[in-house]
Amino acid sequence: MTPIDNDQPLMEIKSFTTSPIEPTGGSQRTLVLLDIPPEVMLQIITLLDIWDILALRKWNGVIAAKFITQRHILCVKAHAVELCTLPSGFQTPASLTASNPALHRGERRVRAHIISHTFSRTTYRGASISSPTILPSSDAHATKASVSFLAYDVLRGLFHYRVSLLLPSAVSPHDSAPPTLSVSLVASRYMAMPYDHSTLRSGRPPRSGLTPGGRAFVSACVLGPAGMRGVWVERRRGSVRRAVVGFRAAFQDLDKLDEGQLESAGPTGEMRREGGGDADTDRDTEGSEQNWWEDPELQVIDGSTLHEVNSYDLRNDITHCAFSEATTQIVLGTRNGRIQLLETTLPGAAEPVMPILDDEA
Repeated sequence: MTPIDNDQPLMEIKSFTTSPIEPTGGSQRTLVLLDIPPEVMLQIITLLDIWDILALRKWNGVIAAKFITQRHILCVKAHAVELCTLPSGFQTPASLTASNPALHRGERRVRAHIISHTFSRTTYRGASISSPTILPSSDAHATKASVSFLAYDVLRGLFHYRVSLLLPSAVSPHDSAPPTLSVSLVASRYMAMPYDHSTLRSGRPPRSGLTPGGRAFVSACVLGPAGMRGVWVERRRGSVRRAVVGFRAAFQDLDKLDEGQLESAGPTGEMRREGGGDADTDRDTEGSEQNWWEDPELQVIDGSTLHEVNSYDLRNDITHCAFSEATTQIVLGTRNGRIQLLETTLPGAAEPVMPILDDEA
């Protein structure tokens, strides 16, 4: 791939890897491509640059993205969750034909307004975002919305978050006010715990800073569109067994949680920076995940095994999964391209299931 120069327009992308693409609804012709470094969002003619200066210090790539509205994009990254707001004048060109000269000039660059919530104690490898829910609002010039996402840290485990948003309207007189972003950890399932140095008797602590885990490694996860049920895939330690586990959300009264989040967030929410990441004095807003292993009120993600399979080498590891809350069907994809469709009972049921379709990709 041709490197991106921040001072020059993007002229050509020679190649890129297969990427998850998240389209916005309606007539807006905007796509999000996740595997193009540094983290950029491409419109056919417009380059939306969300370059993060922190990426110079450690990788903080986008692992999942979801359009909340046509102007607001929620991005889950390895160490943060960000809300990107497009300018109110952002529009898609009417013509997208190859004969359009603008396609070859690449002359438009849009800088998004970004607010961010940082995860400093976890490094997320994968995430899945539910469909956004628009909530009733007493303010005619603002939209309340909520969305959930499930993310996994390979060593630490699985984490279920709830994000509450207050989004000013583009045509409101309060358009200059920033959106409000509030993030709460709803539930978690730990695989390894932070190492307690006070218990160290001899020798050195592990380089990871974590105790030897007794459960498994997470290799994939997916959250249903409603954010109430999901599936994860774990690789058992010291075993060739790979388990597909289903669960129901531990926190049921999510509406009250959304109201409480927005009330406590204040007028600007948990805002770290503005102007597309130019600031280098970001305020750390770890929030509820800082000491999640010490919180007695934190719910535990407790699931039931729906399907197990033997994997004798890494090629048979399950690396992708998709889940339908309406039909409770699960689609699994392995590293070597094998696809499996499972017909399941409701996530959380203890009954194992058998595949009804087993085919090569």
